[in-house]
Amino acid sequence: MKKLQRLIVRVKSRYLLINDGLSINIKDCIREDNPLKNLYFIPAMPDSFIRNNNKNNKVNTKSLVGIYYACIKKEMNEEQLNATINALSMLPYFDYIQKIPETSPLPPAVSINNTFCDSPNFTHYQDYKYGNRGHYYGIDMMYAWSLGIAGQGVRIAVIDWGFNFNHIALKSARFVELIPLSKHEFDYHGTNVVGVLYAKNNESGITGMVYDADVVYGVTEFTEGYSTRPTNIAIGLEQLRAGDVFLFEMQEYYGEPADYNKAIWDMIKAATDAGIIVVATAGNGNWDLDSEQFAEYRSWGDNGVIMVGV
Repeated sequence: MKKLQRLIVRVKSRYLLINDGLSINIKDCIREDNPLKNLYFIPAMPDSFIRNNNKNNKVNTKSLVGIYYACIKKEMNEEQLNATINALSMLPYFDYIQKIPETSPLPPAVSINNTFCDSPNFTHYQDYKYGNRGHYYGIDMMYAWSLGIAGQGVRIAVIDWGFNFNHIALKSARFVELIPLSKHEFDYHGTNVVGVLYAKNNESGITGMVYDADVVYGVTEFTEGYSTRPTNIAIGLEQLRAGDVFLFEMQEYYGEPADYNKAIWDMIKAATDAGIIVVATAGNGNWDLDSEQFAEYRSWGDNGVIMVGV
């Protein structure tokens, strides 16, 4: 099967039709020297999301109209792809054009023992649940628990490579596979993340910090083997209300923050403006976000994300 190469683009509003189709000049598309002739466009936002049929929240989905996957009809090498992006940027149709990597950076490799057994109690290793321990500060979840607070009334969505929805510490009607997984090599990564959040409070294994949250939605980054972050984030956002939390366990191809992709940045801004709390990893690239390389990224402003790094 031919490798699918795609860009993420934002089409300027004046080149959109009423039904969100494109009105890009067909004469331009058929010219031999026009880069559009090598592309076809697929909306990145599900129709139900754009029309905000879910009524769970007040995300301004109209602010996200015009985000498309620009799929490339013929396979290109990196040099040809960069030349195509440069040529497209000279056309009047787009607010931005960015590459979507063939795959996201891989999570760290670990050795997994898939044998099911009774788990010892490992909660004594969870030092981060305490507050000031002298040599470090934890999150002081013990204090919240003493007040009876363990996530009640909150929905959480987590986007990651994949999840083990049958894990002995997680399996529950409230841990929901929102999008069928198509990649399973790194299910352990999302499973670990959800475990820290949501593992059962049963003196076995670890205890999730918000083990009594109303529901946790597991959202994969991939559909049918391809990275489909904007689409899948939209599906996750449909489930959330103001005060709920969306955790982005993602990074860009070279370890930059996930919202280094402008489409993701725009989606985070729409979510936080609607009162949804977005927490994102800063990425594993050890980048200096104050450097000149990230000047344009900083110029976009504050999208309200809580970005976490070490």
